[in-house]
Amino acid sequence: MKAVILAAGIASRLRPLTDNTPKCLLKVGEKNILELSIENLLSNNLREIIIVTGYLENQIRDFMRVRFPQLNISYIYNKFYSTTNNIYSLWLAKDTVLGDDMLMMDSDIVLISKSFQNL
Repeated sequence: MKAVILAAGIASRLRPLTDNTPKCLLKVGEKNILELSIENLLSNNLREIIIVTGYLENQIRDFMRVRFPQLNISYIYNKFYSTTNNIYSLWLAKDTVLGDDMLMMDSDIVLISKSFQNL
């Protein structure tokens, strides 16, 4: 199964918190939202991860490279992130997941591991 994390948006409603930080990199407690999501995926043996980026893409890539260097993450860049929504970001990932089971996640939703136990 492949996991697609949609992380392209600007999150303008959370400004000024997101002026210089993607929403998925905002902290909830000691960890950021993306880190919690990746840890949940890994704890459920999901290792094929695709992240659709856009706004401040390099921060997401840099974070993943430092925090999860062992993972081979695939990235898809939504160059129209400022004028499109999640459905377009998901559309960009279609060829990557075609023919496979897929779990789609919004990058700004916080879940605990037990949420995944019935996959």
